[in-house]
Amino acid sequence: DRELPAPLAVTHRQQEVTVPETSNEEHRDLLEDLKNPETSAHEVERIVMELERHTSSAFCDQLMASIPKDLPRSRSFMLRVVGIWGPALKYADEPLRADPEMVLTAVQQRPMALRFAADALKRDRRFVLDAVQVNGFALEYADPKFKLDEEIAVAASRTSPKMQQVLFPTPNDAEEAAR
Repeated sequence: DRELPAPLAVTHRQQEVTVPETSNEEHRDLLEDLKNPETSAHEVERIVMELERHTSSAFCDQLMASIPKDLPRSRSFMLRVVGIWGPALKYADEPLRADPEMVLTAVQQRPMALRFAADALKRDRRFVLDAVQVNGFALEYADPKFKLDEEIAVAASRTSPKMQQVLFPTPNDAEEAAR
């Protein structure tokens, strides 16, 4: 056995793990992953149960801010939690915030979750149309140009009478608002 240079040898769970040659930044990330093993299934279930039990956004936000580092990269975990509390999307790694299924799941739970989606999705007409069909109030968090898009506005208005009043106010609505 030849001895490895110090930065390339890491002891993890009483075993020596050899890290391949990488750039300094990649090396740091690999070492960090080795220091933080995958979160146990028990811990994942505990986090999910806590989210299901609490309705307070402040509590959910605090819980998500404290989750282990590997979980925001886990598509299956993040898909579960955004289905429970849509704004958890803000804690997902960037590639997951660009995942249409992930974002639509979050929007279905809470339309304001669209604000945490990747900018490319918020500017994508087809995706925004899908999002407002799930929940019309998501239009508030999409690229502003879509408020002027008739097809998208009509689709959004069909999801809720209140959204219809917001997008297409009648003279009576305007009079009530002025009072």
